[in-house]
Amino acid sequence: MDELSLKDLLHERYNSFSRGQKKVAGFFLTHASEAAMLTAGQIGERTDVSETTVIRFSHALGYRGFSELQEAWRTEWLGVQEHGPVYAAESIPAKEIRMLEGIDTEALEPLLTKWSRSLLQAERVVIAGFDGTYAAAYWLAFSLRGFRKRIHLIGPETMQPEEILDMDKSTCVVLLSFPRYHYQSKAVAEAASGRAGELLVMTDHASSPPAASADSVWTASVADGGDYRSAAYTITLLEMLLEKVEHHADELGQAAPRRKELEKLYAASRRYLE
Repeated sequence: MDELSLKDLLHERYNSFSRGQKKVAGFFLTHASEAAMLTAGQIGERTDVSETTVIRFSHALGYRGFSELQEAWRTEWLGVQEHGPVYAAESIPAKEIRMLEGIDTEALEPLLTKWSRSLLQAERVVIAGFDGTYAAAYWLAFSLRGFRKRIHLIGPETMQPEEILDMDKSTCVVLLSFPRYHYQSKAVAEAASGRAGELLVMTDHASSPPAASADSVWTASVADGGDYRSAAYTITLLEMLLEKVEHHADELGQAAPRRKELEKLYAASRRYLE
């Protein structure tokens, strides 16, 4: 525990926790201030687990008990509150550049390949995003239509029962969900896990509510201290995915013919001024 922060330790060990312990870890990650103040019993009530599970969670992290864990968490949390984000004085452009430079493209390669093939192989693709993620979901859906057909977009104004009913094993669902997690994101995730062939979730950490139902989770930490959240960062990651989709679509010989037909339709409808 010398080098990793407690928050980083929760992320690192998340997959080793029991189901109940994952609920407790998720509470610590999404309700930091409350985790620093509530008792083990109160956290148990909030996460629908027993007080014993909360104590065992403390042991799983290497602490002798909940009091010791909470003291460490409180010290870390209060330190962040007192000193603020390390890069608080940075300009937005500088912060964006630093975040983008931190993307490990080599480590992302297997995930990008998996998501790309899933998006091209499914008969139908559903893209979902709510509130702050809807813009990114819309952009992804719009861009994917240049490479394949049967792309459907679900957002705050288009979440209808028929969208859920139409999901089947030939459907691939992509859900974008970041704090504060919209309740409809969880509804889409739960519906897709029971009906769709595959659910791909981009979120901030593996313990987020929508991630629990996913077949594949892309964890993208878009917050950088405080409440700062980067839309540009999310769009950049999706651009990397689209680049991979375009490459695989070209290999399959389906990208060029579709682009050609689209250009004919655009010209006939005078969609663009130039």
